[in-house]
Amino acid sequence: MLFIQTDTKIQEKVAKILVQYFNDIQLHTIVFPYSQNLKQIAKDILKIKHNISEDLGNTISINKVIREIIPLRTWDELLLHIGTCIRTKSAKDIEIFFESIIQLQALIPPDYEKQIKPYTKNLFGKYYESDTLTAFIFFLHSWIAESTDEFLKMEFKYLPFLGKKAQITYLKLKGKSVLPFLSTPTHEPFYVHPKILLERVLQHEKNNETIDLEDLIVACNRIIVSELKNDFSKSLKQIKGEYSNALCYLFGVSDQINFTNDTLPLWTQISRIKYPNGIFTIFEKSKASNYPSVVNPFQIRFEIEKNITYNGIYKLILDDNWNYYWYNNNKPIRHETIFYNTASADKASRIDIDNQMSLNPNYIDTLLCRYIPDTSSGNEVAGFEECLYPMKFILENQISINHSGWLYVAVCLLFEKKISRDLASEYIHLSISRNENLDILAEMLGTLINERYAPVNRLIEYFDKPTNIKEIKLFQFDVLANCIRNFDMKNLPINSKKILQYYKEFQVALDMENTNEIMEKLLEFNN
Repeated sequence: MLFIQTDTKIQEKVAKILVQYFNDIQLHTIVFPYSQNLKQIAKDILKIKHNISEDLGNTISINKVIREIIPLRTWDELLLHIGTCIRTKSAKDIEIFFESIIQLQALIPPDYEKQIKPYTKNLFGKYYESDTLTAFIFFLHSWIAESTDEFLKMEFKYLPFLGKKAQITYLKLKGKSVLPFLSTPTHEPFYVHPKILLERVLQHEKNNETIDLEDLIVACNRIIVSELKNDFSKSLKQIKGEYSNALCYLFGVSDQINFTNDTLPLWTQISRIKYPNGIFTIFEKSKASNYPSVVNPFQIRFEIEKNITYNGIYKLILDDNWNYYWYNNNKPIRHETIFYNTASADKASRIDIDNQMSLNPNYIDTLLCRYIPDTSSGNEVAGFEECLYPMKFILENQISINHSGWLYVAVCLLFEKKISRDLASEYIHLSISRNENLDILAEMLGTLINERYAPVNRLIEYFDKPTNIKEIKLFQFDVLANCIRNFDMKNLPINSKKILQYYKEFQVALDMENTNEIMEKLLEFNN
């Protein structure tokens, strides 16, 4: 059991004792269960060969199953679903409720108020910080009381789209409209199938109903990208609205960007979803030319600052005060919320975070960076939530990161709460299993460690997680190399010797050679 300890000296002493009393075959039997934990010096003493594996089988499964959401069919199902919405507080469940009540209007019984009272009697008359609950409960109250004055004038800081959807649902009921929302999820957990999106668009055009641009944008944000490879040209030819060119571009029928002032928010969104690494100079002449991620991929600059006012804590400062910290003199740049890639809605509370992120899952980098805490230690509740709920969201839903979103993952891996570090570690291994390029993450971790944003020991904890998978070890080796490459010999981080120790151990295990740059740093360090 002592081999579970990550201390090199303990493992060395245990290994020396074991070789005195057991032969090679016995040693193999005794040590094998702990082989992934062994330090190099213990392996050498025990004469154990390197056990780096090419197999990624132990990592998280990358086969993400996107199941179809079964629509509600009856009034009883709709009634029960009210309880589901209150319990889960999920935007998906609430949006399904809004969609279903529109489609099932003919089945609403005359005594519906009496039937839903058991669900609502303890909800009304209270203040809810969550936009999710506020939108849902105010809709129910207005539907029952048939009073809209306050509800239709309400503004929602964290989830303006869900609030708007609740208000439109009420108006649809009053006008007896059964036309669907474009953005209601069709597949778990919150995605929209391309085929159903086109069917909904055509249904609106057939009824001469104006399509709400934001509803269309969110629907495109939620599109199942893997399904866009199918041929939808027949349906696309039937679409006549001013958004038709944008849909043809998203669906791969056209490669020409042809925007107007009205359709600009849609074009800036779908172009980034379609080509995450694209550079779109065509938008340089638009009013959105300086909006984040419109022309170029989202690359946020950052620096580490030591503030002696706060007990020597090192603070992470993002360009334009992107993560909204009160002490920063720069006011955060805010744009129209309909430009979703600018992440202009307010940072949400824990209940609303998942729901907010579900509105733009195919390019989440900009929103993730809003939730980066400024310190890795000494955080209060808000900081703990910021490094927990978004991290949990991208891991559970296997959301891909493209650019500066990796800074959020780097911060979580070095954060003071272990649960955030563990989630970040799992997400990194998921990304490795998907063959994603993590060079930018390795560079960011090296910078954060060298600038003392977080203690070295938190990074070492990640290296100590048992694994013998080569791809993971190669990434970890790359992180260590970035740390050493950027060492300031006059201002080394505390415990920098551990970085050298692990680098040398991984180097032997992986049979890697030093670069000239690393060699110079190692010589300088030893002198």
